[in-house]
Amino acid sequence: MRDKPSYLGAFLRHPTNRIAMLAASCVGIFATIPLGWSGLALVGVVALGSEVLAALGIPGLPAFRAHVDRQHAQQQRSQRRERLLGELANLGGGDALAAYQHMDRRVQAIHQSVQDGQTTLTHQDVDKLEDLSVDYLGLCVVNCRCASAKNTSVRTRA
Repeated sequence: MRDKPSYLGAFLRHPTNRIAMLAASCVGIFATIPLGWSGLALVGVVALGSEVLAALGIPGLPAFRAHVDRQHAQQQRSQRRERLLGELANLGGGDALAAYQHMDRRVQAIHQSVQDGQTTLTHQDVDKLEDLSVDYLGLCVVNCRCASAKNTSVRTRA
């Protein structure tokens, strides 16, 4: 991973945090009925204090950091995969694409068996397999580039 993800940003964008802020907003709105604007202010101060305390602690938790790092790695892998698949399609690597699709189906089947608990493999093992399949795509792109450069140099000589 070239760049590290923002753990604080991941905490602020996390669905659980968004639901907590939405719940605090609803409680604040309902608190205005008996207490008026001071009820909204009270709930707002409590929610803001809770948010600050959570923002100081949760992004530092190892489990949260591991979750964010894993999501970031998956996003990076997906972007690289899409770029390489586009490049390979432009270079005309049909056989390599077919082999990759077969490989990807196998990795997804392994991923499903890990989620079902039918194997002793872990999510990290499947992530490594996915990284290897994306590396395979990279090698196929290099191979196709070399083959097209070789064909271009043969044509120019003739």
